[in-house]
Amino acid sequence: MDDDRAFKGRLRDQTAYPFAAIAVLALAGIIGLGLATSEGVEVAPAASLASRASASSIATPKPRIALAPSLRPPRFRGLIGLPPEAAAPSAPETGELVESYSSAGDGPPYRGTARLYADGRLIWNRYFSGPDGPNSLTTGYLEQRLTPEGVSLVQGEKDLRKKVPLVLLESLPLDAWEARWPVPYVPTVYGICLYAQDPRPGQAHDGVTDPAHLIKVLPASVSSLLAGREYVSPIEWDQDCIALSLEETRALERVLRDGDYDQDAFTNNFMVQYLVDVSGAYGIQISLMFEPRFPDGSIGCSAYG
Repeated sequence: MDDDRAFKGRLRDQTAYPFAAIAVLALAGIIGLGLATSEGVEVAPAASLASRASASSIATPKPRIALAPSLRPPRFRGLIGLPPEAAAPSAPETGELVESYSSAGDGPPYRGTARLYADGRLIWNRYFSGPDGPNSLTTGYLEQRLTPEGVSLVQGEKDLRKKVPLVLLESLPLDAWEARWPVPYVPTVYGICLYAQDPRPGQAHDGVTDPAHLIKVLPASVSSLLAGREYVSPIEWDQDCIALSLEETRALERVLRDGDYDQDAFTNNFMVQYLVDVSGAYGIQISLMFEPRFPDGSIGCSAYG
């Protein structure tokens, strides 16, 4: 755990935030569970739901459940940034987190997180180095729903490779699901995480993340929407981010968009992010990163879960 936190902490530099892990993915290539094709890596055939339902003859051998789907999944299109105006929020707004684990069934290089809730929600994202996902880099955040029995089955499984959402999609019985197919997760609250690094020699390498300090140097049109708010924190590191409702988040995004502030093109493959110049401080920019809040009250980091 300490090694994992140290690994993530090194990714906090704005010039690398938060995509050093994604660069490793390019080297990982097609070895990710559920991403291999028959041309690249040999995988065992997964038993289909239909074959399991019809297997009644004693003479017919029981199909072997593979550790990865045998077919490349479709292009899952989860939440990246803000949801469409008409999207219904995930309900209920709060929920008890019972387990959190790697959505790829392994450790670093970090490839996403699955969050399992007592009410049956399974919320996850997954990084890719191939053509799947809305932009070939990430699925965005997706939601499935399990029955109470399904939650127990997932909690009881100790092999992380068999808990991968893409594997559960094929391996769990139909009656373990309330909503089997992944749909975009729609939050009701966002965390706005602020980050600034002073590029001048001799300044702190870790940058500045204190929202109270950074809000003061933002333009009034932006700071007025952020001041005096409650804070939420990511699971992955210690930082206070500013909690805004979905509608308040949309209002902030409109102000930033209308103000024609810079956006890092690569970062915006994973989240909404804007860069605001600090007046009178040459070269210093404040990054505003929009992170969805999860039912347990935490926010993740869209670059590594």
